Amino acid sequence: MCDSSSRVFDSLFKTYVHMKKFRNATDVFCQMKDYGFLPTVESCNKYISSLLDLNRVDIAFGFYKEVWRCRISSNVYTLNMVIGAFCKSGKIENAVEVFKEIERMGFSPTIASYNTLIAGYCNKALLSSAVKLKKSMGKDSLQPNVITFNTLIYGFCKEGKLQEANRMFSEMKSMNVTPNILTYNTLINGFSQTGNSEMGGRLYEDMVRNGIKADILTYNALILGLCKVGKTKKAAYLVKDLDKGNLVLTASTFSALITGQCMRKNSENAFQL
Repeated sequence: MCDSSSRVFDSLFKTYVHMKKFRNATDVFCQMKDYGFLPTVESCNKYISSLLDLNRVDIAFGFYKEVWRCRISSNVYTLNMVIGAFCKSGKIENAVEVFKEIERMGFSPTIASYNTLIAGYCNKALLSSAVKLKKSMGKDSLQPNVITFNTLIYGFCKEGKLQEANRMFSEMKSMNVTPNILTYNTLINGFSQTGNSEMGGRLYEDMVRNGIKADILTYNALILGLCKVGKTKKAAYLVKDLDKGNLVLTASTFSALITGQCMRKNSENAFQL
């Protein structure tokens, strides 16, 4: 068969992937192998990506192994997806092996490679490994970005290590990486969960000074922090701010307010809420 046949098969393979007709795509892939053709790495990446989007992780792994067996040259994007899939499945050791494979194949890890593995470490509460990996970015001429820091801050907050999270926040600013709404919300929520409404308030003020507009998640976290220490009047003022900002109260807002009233042993007001 001529070279154009290979392109036709590859185009058909991509079309089935785009349509989420994975069985048909697999059939075309098998036919291509029978005729001595192989899809491009870009087509294979699209197939793996589509499977992962639908949480079909096992099938994605199976296809990746087939890509490897067929000697289709993977690229960094392929490997980043596989790292993410292993991390999502909790198979951090496998993710680390694929990360090492990037360099063995002659590529350099990208910021996405690092951020994905850092997120995997944080999800497993392996925070020292996550920080160590962040520090090693320099050898690939990379610097942590807002995603890197947000991931680490969330990891520390989730484990209740607020001092470390705040230290990471300070490092972030010292490296001229601009915090975003997610950074502030994560920290405010972390401190609020421990009842440190004062620190939550300071972070909120810093956020406003930097021109970042609070959203419902910011307010929910602030209200929770105030209610946890029984400052329900201040929390009520924030609820009024919500109305002014055209933000809609959520179940989390009401839950925080009820917590505050119950802590003040004001069950009647709690039921009214």
